[in-house]
Amino acid sequence: MSGWIPSTTTDQRPISQESLNNSTLSITASGTLDSGEKFERRRPFTVPLRTAVFGSHGEAHLAIRDRKGKHVDYLTPGLNDILTDGLFPSFFVKNGTYTFEITGRLGDQHDGRRGTCLFSISMTQRLEGKDSPW
Repeated sequence: MSGWIPSTTTDQRPISQESLNNSTLSITASGTLDSGEKFERRRPFTVPLRTAVFGSHGEAHLAIRDRKGKHVDYLTPGLNDILTDGLFPSFFVKNGTYTFEITGRLGDQHDGRRGTCLFSISMTQRLEGKDSPW
């Protein structure tokens, strides 16, 4: 995903590098299994929005590149790329349609509210798991 980080929020508050360094990424999941069972993970999985490896065996990665394509630890003002990959071992997945909602927020909590939303996306995907005949 590529995007531009402006120097101010829509209500004209400056976006500092400290706020970018304290940004978070939250992921929630829901789905409908082939059996008809529905599930929803209401509590988001939230991590710092920074270059990182997740899982004890590196099952997922998040990388950030600046406008020159250089890999950096944190988002920077201007153009950024966020690259992700992950592994869902089929042993732990049941056949079904899954929806993942991902939100990136600045670390600029003000007036008791959550940080300013940088982006929010939703992705729906069919996953085959241990129930699969393959």
